[in-house]
Amino acid sequence: MKEVFLGLGGNIGAVTETLQKAEALIRALPHTQQVRFSRLYRTSPVSDILQNDYINCVCQLFTPLEPKNLLRALQKIETQLGKVKKEKNAPRILDIDILLFGDEVMSHEELELPHPRWWDRLFVLIPLAELMGTVEIEQRIQELQKISYDRVELL
Repeated sequence: MKEVFLGLGGNIGAVTETLQKAEALIRALPHTQQVRFSRLYRTSPVSDILQNDYINCVCQLFTPLEPKNLLRALQKIETQLGKVKKEKNAPRILDIDILLFGDEVMSHEELELPHPRWWDRLFVLIPLAELMGTVEIEQRIQELQKISYDRVELL
């Protein structure tokens, strides 16, 4: 079983409801265990495109699935809940990213592990700290808060 962390977020429609539905579908994934979710956070978009704030959270789970199989299962959830292909950083109904997959390191066109920007995003690190609060993550949050204008507020 691999310990996996997912980032979830969206900013179109009834986002809280969409995230609740995504949570239920993630909990129902085959052989997936010990699923935990952080609280929800309202966050400023990281984009040059004018758009609404996001609602984000992080999920921790344990799974025997291989990374690409988990990715496909998560993409099915996204599609089921209304996600359509859009340009990078555009507003979206739902986005589910694999942030960390055990100690896996891979670079493939459809999946890069760990997620290439997880360490630089407060909207990932703050909810992640709820689930795996390490000294390194707490220090990184403090560093980023000194130089970032990103807003991350607990809902």
